[in-house]
Amino acid sequence: MIKKIIVAFTAIVLIPLPLVGCTSPFMSRESALQKGLSGFISESQLSNLILASCKQEELLYAREPRFTKAQLSTLQRRVSYISKAIAGQGDPYLAAKEVANVSWINNWEPIKFKAIPTMPIVSKIKSGIVTTLSKDKKVSPNDHAYLLDRWQFTIVEKIFQKCGIRQRDNTRYTDLAAQYQSSTDAVVLLAESVPWYPKGYKEWSEDSSLAWRWSSGGSCQLGDSCWHVKVISKDGCPSSLYVEMNELDSGGNVVDYTNATVSGIGAGQTAILELSTYNSNSSTGQLTKISCY
Repeated sequence: MIKKIIVAFTAIVLIPLPLVGCTSPFMSRESALQKGLSGFISESQLSNLILASCKQEELLYAREPRFTKAQLSTLQRRVSYISKAIAGQGDPYLAAKEVANVSWINNWEPIKFKAIPTMPIVSKIKSGIVTTLSKDKKVSPNDHAYLLDRWQFTIVEKIFQKCGIRQRDNTRYTDLAAQYQSSTDAVVLLAESVPWYPKGYKEWSEDSSLAWRWSSGGSCQLGDSCWHVKVISKDGCPSSLYVEMNELDSGGNVVDYTNATVSGIGAGQTAILELSTYNSNSSTGQLTKISCY
């Protein structure tokens, strides 16, 4: 009985089954793109579609660029100012100041050329191409919009050629607009990188929430000579702020050390600490410790 079951099962497995067909009747998008626009609509058909549109008001109006020499000159000055005076300096503080105070950096809008075919014209020509594509049963209707989007650059180029629109008329402005956009982006990114502490301070290497700078002009309250250091805390020091410094002689040798402390400071608040000495061999100072408690 067992042998019969095995034989029957084997026979069932070995019986060839017909394959169910699932091949699409349409060509793939990749094949259609490879074939190209010219593979579906002849040059004469496309020319007729475009030439009919050349006479329409929207495209006739499109032949005149809107920018003036004055606008071109203004854009040139702005590009130069942004790229050299701001971005070229690599100073995030300057960039942040300019972004905040110069309105046209963030609010500038490029001049729209009338010398670029308007979308209604492009859409009308696309509609004519769709009519042709619809007659080709090998192209899926679901792919029409996708293919037209991929062919749009070719369509616009044909419009320029057939309707006599000279793209070179706008080359100078287009180049400047591109430079302006890239320079502006660079300045905005630079401005966003501005540190939390004021310009002139250095971030303390052992604590990124503290920054310091030397302060000059103050008189010594103690000692024969002194140094003043200005410290700012990002988050505040509730109890105290402590600073320690090595004293160096003219040869750069450590000959002494000094320290100072102040009571707690608030977030973003600065403190000036005096580091005094009685050592006549001390020539310069080297900060070794800044601690916030």
